[in-house]
Amino acid sequence: MLNLVNVHEEVYQFLIEKRKIDNKLRFTFRKSNHSNRLEEGYWFYGNEDYFAISFWTGMDWKNRTPNISFIIDKKGNCSLEINVSDSGLKRVFVEQNLINPLDLYRHGRRYKKDYYNDPFHYLNTLEHFLSFDKLIIDEALTDQRYSSIFPENYTENQITSITQEEFIKRHNKIKQYRDLKSKFFKEEDDFWVKEDKPSKIHSLIIEDYGKIEKVVLPIDSKKNQWVFLTGKNGSGKTNLLRAIATFLGNRLLSKQEIENNMDFYIQMDLVFQNDLFILERSLNNDVRGKKRPVVQGLAMYGPYRLDIVKDRVGRKRFNQSLNKKGSFESLFGVGKPLLSIDKQFELWKTGNSKERQLFEKREYYIKSVLIDIVDDLIDIRFKNEDKKLTKYVFEDEGNGEYLLDWNDLSSGTKSTIAMIGDILIRLYDQQRDIFDPAELRGIVIIDEIDLHLHPKAQKDLVINLTKTFPNIQFIVSTHSPIPLLGANKNSRFFNVKKVNDNIQINRLDHIENYIKELLPNALLTSDLFNLDSIKSIQNNKYTLGSSADTMLDFKYINDLSEKNKLKNPDDAAFIENLKSKLNEKN
Repeated sequence: MLNLVNVHEEVYQFLIEKRKIDNKLRFTFRKSNHSNRLEEGYWFYGNEDYFAISFWTGMDWKNRTPNISFIIDKKGNCSLEINVSDSGLKRVFVEQNLINPLDLYRHGRRYKKDYYNDPFHYLNTLEHFLSFDKLIIDEALTDQRYSSIFPENYTENQITSITQEEFIKRHNKIKQYRDLKSKFFKEEDDFWVKEDKPSKIHSLIIEDYGKIEKVVLPIDSKKNQWVFLTGKNGSGKTNLLRAIATFLGNRLLSKQEIENNMDFYIQMDLVFQNDLFILERSLNNDVRGKKRPVVQGLAMYGPYRLDIVKDRVGRKRFNQSLNKKGSFESLFGVGKPLLSIDKQFELWKTGNSKERQLFEKREYYIKSVLIDIVDDLIDIRFKNEDKKLTKYVFEDEGNGEYLLDWNDLSSGTKSTIAMIGDILIRLYDQQRDIFDPAELRGIVIIDEIDLHLHPKAQKDLVINLTKTFPNIQFIVSTHSPIPLLGANKNSRFFNVKKVNDNIQINRLDHIENYIKELLPNALLTSDLFNLDSIKSIQNNKYTLGSSADTMLDFKYINDLSEKNKLKNPDDAAFIENLKSKLNEKN
């Protein structure tokens, strides 16, 4: 099997040498560091299973790959794939002009051509593709066959040659990641990028804040992205999060808080440019009203998020939610709705020239993020006659598409978009030179991350936040074990409890060591949640509870236990069939 990261580097060097001979040769680089792909060395599209490169514009958004791609799989097999499910016009063009000359065949919803070659000589196959099939595609795109199908005003995600300006811009980004990776990246360290302020917490001490006499939070990992806090209602989780937010956001304590917290003190070890940077604060010392956060980016969310978004607000009210006072309202107040990403689209599109230019540069990345996390969403169209109207394009079961406005989206879809959208808005506002969300840095605090969410959505939210913001540290509380199932490697788990009216916190190292093996039942009865029993109250002491991991397991075990009571000769076949389905499921 090929190491595809090595393939990316080999193809990169091969094509750069080609450009020394022909500077008109231009190709697509991966544009976003989504899921840390650029940091890992994936210069082009693809993942651990395949490599994909294109020599033209045009994206199949749902699959996150170009419309026309040269593919190398992990076995070294090469193919040409054309996926034009995003446009009926593109499909007509391919069927009329490319199928026969390229000898394509239909493979599901794609058109494909396999190159039969030695799997260890994929560069030779790429050379062959450039000399023959690429020329056929170039010719079809540049003559009247293309313009005769597409209307003159057709500009939405079309297939064209890559401009020199776009190529250079993307190539410069790749060169930056290649240089930094070779010079600064070590396995034990974070990927280095220039930062103006710290971006993560390494450890902290809090004294005399509310019911906190003294707590120490030993995160102990520069690479840590998630910190989970659990504990009973009233144990002090919210108090702890507010103390952290007060320090990170340079929040002024009120007169009443100062009276109640006469000796308030915090010390934090923060990660700054891969080194540790110690900051301290007591009461309101050195804190001014408009002083910005001490970290690169900061967003904070309280548990009262029933009113998901509020989009019927003007520009002034919207911007007030982004100022220092507004940023604390959710965590320290009650009933503060999330900001509407749809409203932000409108404000960007109808704003001044600088705002419009910023949105144009961020549009690709925002679209990629939302399409990646929302089921069946295949496109977002911002360029409409009505500048205030964004259209969300979904795929139906017949491979067609339908368009919805924000107000027509399901509550589940809005909920999925809402949290990530609000984080995007706030961190973009604090890091205005950043376009790729994967390069945003800072800390996000969420109290009761599981609140109001279906169990699947609880797990998916953690997974999606991890992929979308790989350089953000999340500090969250939860009453549910389900978000922990989405936790990535190096996550930290703490249990908060109140002893003699004093808040205490314990790091659960044993949970961290075995989290990948633990299912919700084990998590609920661990030190995280301290549930005495997971049995139903309908289960009397003489009845054993089921140890099945899934409902399908339970049905199999239950039916198997009844096997000897069954008289029908087909019963054994039924049990074997159930067992087969169980194995497929697992």
